[in-house]
Amino acid sequence: YRKLVEYGKCLLMSAPSFQNKIDSKLLPLIHQWLQPYRVDIRFTRARQTKHGDFRPGLHGRSSVITLNQDLSPLQCLLTLTHEIAHLMVWTKYGRRAAPHGRAWKTCFGELLTNLSRQDCLPTAFRHAISQHASRPKASSARDLNLMAVIRDLEAQETIWLSDLSLGEQFRFRGEVFVKLK
Repeated sequence: YRKLVEYGKCLLMSAPSFQNKIDSKLLPLIHQWLQPYRVDIRFTRARQTKHGDFRPGLHGRSSVITLNQDLSPLQCLLTLTHEIAHLMVWTKYGRRAAPHGRAWKTCFGELLTNLSRQDCLPTAFRHAISQHASRPKASSARDLNLMAVIRDLEAQETIWLSDLSLGEQFRFRGEVFVKLK
C-alpha cells in the first residue's frame, strides 16, 4: 500500500499516483463527503474481479476503501465514488441495507449528481454520469454509454465486443472465442 497523509478525519493518498488519478480541484468535494467518517483510502494491486472494495471499520477501527492502482483517472473517480456510497450506506444502515440495494443506489446517484456539477470534469463525462445517476448500476461497466465516454476521453485502446463483426475471433484471458451475436 502507498503512504497515506491525513486529510481531515479521513486519509487520502499523498503519493503522486493518487494526485495523477483525481483532479486536485475535486479533493475538497471528496473531503466533504468523507469528513464525518474514519476511513483509509488505499491503492492496491490490480484485481480482475473488481475495481475497488469497501470494508467497514469494526471494533473501533477505520473503514478501508481500496482502489486498483491500474485504474484510469475517470474510472478511479467513478470507483471511489461507488465505494464512498458503500461507506455512507453502511454507516447509516449497517447490515440492514443490501450492498447494491435501494439505499446504495439512491446514495450513489446523489453523489454522481453532485460530481456531474463539477466544472473541472469533461462535459461528456459529466453528462454520462448524470444519466447514470438516474439508474445507477452495481457495476459501471454495465452502462455502455458511460464506458464509451470514458474510453473516448481517455483514449483507451480497449476493444469491445461491439467493435467486432459477427464470426470474428478474439482472445480473452488466454482463450479464443468467436463472436456469435
